[in-house]
Amino acid sequence: MVITMFKTPFFEILSQDNQPEATLFELKLNPDCEVYQGHFPEKAVAPGVCNIQMIRGCAEKMTQCPLFLYAISQCKFTALVTPDATPLLSLRIQLTPLETAGAWKLRASLFHGEQSYLELKAEVKAA
Repeated sequence: MVITMFKTPFFEILSQDNQPEATLFELKLNPDCEVYQGHFPEKAVAPGVCNIQMIRGCAEKMTQCPLFLYAISQCKFTALVTPDATPLLSLRIQLTPLETAGAWKLRASLFHGEQSYLELKAEVKAA
């Protein structure tokens, strides 16, 4: 499955493993995405906002509905994501329902092997 934010997809979902406590996605970045032409042509770096959008897109696949990210309580960028050095990434997402119908607490970790790239704690709701 490809989730498109740009004319050329930013990433592709290679697999989704629904586990009892969380869902694990295997992702592939697309180095040909036009976002890298501006960020940065000499050494492509995935913008943080695109990484967060990637998390939201995978969470939407889990909930089967469009989501609005309305609160971020923690967001740690721990390393640069680059399509050349890290074309394959793992994403672990845990969604916990909140008392408000159609709202979830989201915890996400973007990583590859032992290397962590992003840790996110947020709240989302059906858009």
